[in-house]
Amino acid sequence: MTTSATSGIYSQLNELFQDAANLSKSDKIWDLYRKAETISGLDFLLKIKGLRSTVLNQDAITSLKWLNHKIKTLNKFDLDTIKGIFFIVGLVSNHSDFWSSLRSDGDKLPKQLVDCSKIILGNFSSVIHFEFNTSYHEEKRKEYLIKIVSDNDWSKIYDEYHRSHENFEHSICYSLKSAFTLLYYFDEKSLMSILDVKRDIPFIWGMMALMGKSKAMTIALGTTNQTLKFCAIASVLPFSGRDSLSEFESDNLTKVFLNIMEDEKLWQHWMRILNTYPSRYPHIQLSLGKALAQTTSENTIQSYFKAVDLYAVDFHDIGRKSVSECLESFSQLANEEKQKLTWDLAFRIWDSWDFGVKDSHLFEIKASALDYAITRYYLDCCDSERRKVLIEELCGKLNNIDNIWHQTSSKHTTYWYLHHSKFQPLQHAEEVSRNTNLPCLMQGIFYQHNYGKYENYIQYMID
Repeated sequence: MTTSATSGIYSQLNELFQDAANLSKSDKIWDLYRKAETISGLDFLLKIKGLRSTVLNQDAITSLKWLNHKIKTLNKFDLDTIKGIFFIVGLVSNHSDFWSSLRSDGDKLPKQLVDCSKIILGNFSSVIHFEFNTSYHEEKRKEYLIKIVSDNDWSKIYDEYHRSHENFEHSICYSLKSAFTLLYYFDEKSLMSILDVKRDIPFIWGMMALMGKSKAMTIALGTTNQTLKFCAIASVLPFSGRDSLSEFESDNLTKVFLNIMEDEKLWQHWMRILNTYPSRYPHIQLSLGKALAQTTSENTIQSYFKAVDLYAVDFHDIGRKSVSECLESFSQLANEEKQKLTWDLAFRIWDSWDFGVKDSHLFEIKASALDYAITRYYLDCCDSERRKVLIEELCGKLNNIDNIWHQTSSKHTTYWYLHHSKFQPLQHAEEVSRNTNLPCLMQGIFYQHNYGKYENYIQYMID
């Protein structure tokens, strides 16, 4: 590249920078974006932003050199000037990637730049808009949100904020993105001090999403700041559940789960978040299963099962499949003793639940989210003779249905379908013991007992 070409790019960038520094006096930010697209090199960086392993052209390299030099030689440190720098940073790169790259290169930043970043963050707070008919209800809502954050009630915090998580990252302005990531890489202690005071959930959650899954998990493992840890994990586990994880990210997530398990109360919060409806998070199940296999705490495993919201489901239920994937992953790593303990814990919860018939009715054969664990209980904790006895007991209850008093016809029908539903994982365990190629989670079939000469009569009574 000729000296004149470089000089021309530098001149255009200096002009753009001056305009960016004056943004506080103007609302023409979109004019600046259009102007940036006309500068050779910067236009290329704008096109490839967010892409990995892209070879830069010479003009793009020149633009980056200009920005690095501008930062190192900056001699004016008012907030408008710093925000102008941050605007250019947001054009050339993801804010986190840019400041991380400078840190990796061993570059030192002017102290005043760090100080201005602290001021920018310190002066900010998220504004949440509520649509209530009265100011009284609006204030009550605000007080509630403040209280659950103050109480570290993470499951309630997640429940309040997760539906809007996709908006958090995009609602953060460029100066806050740069100020946060700059402090994270160059003055983490000051950043933590600010976050300890502010505890701004939407902002921190959005920043963790901006930094990406791998960095967010690294932060979750390394920080003692509970708000930052929560937001880092939450950004990796979006409510939509549609984001897949790489093998590296999945392994890191296992480490994150093991880290959370060290705090029993925190683990219970995350189990309420993730395991009440496991169908929402199919992409975490392998990591979660590996972590459960490595824990030495029975309470940790018990919290996992207790968090599952048990209700009668169809055999093709997605949550049922998600739990089975987690427990299959668990069974591949856990020793035999731990597996039996786990299946026994699950069985006790399932047996006590009893398909919820105490407060409702059953009018068809149903399954449960714990079916994989229940089948494994009958396989691993009961021998063939014990299974045979249990099958005979269940069938005896079904054959004897009309010799028991039922308050209503609905309870009569419920009795039938309850015991037939309980029969499914038991009979399936017996089938798996005969054919080990069968999966432990039965899908697409159900088992019907042969009642011989009573078959037509029983079916008539039920229908």
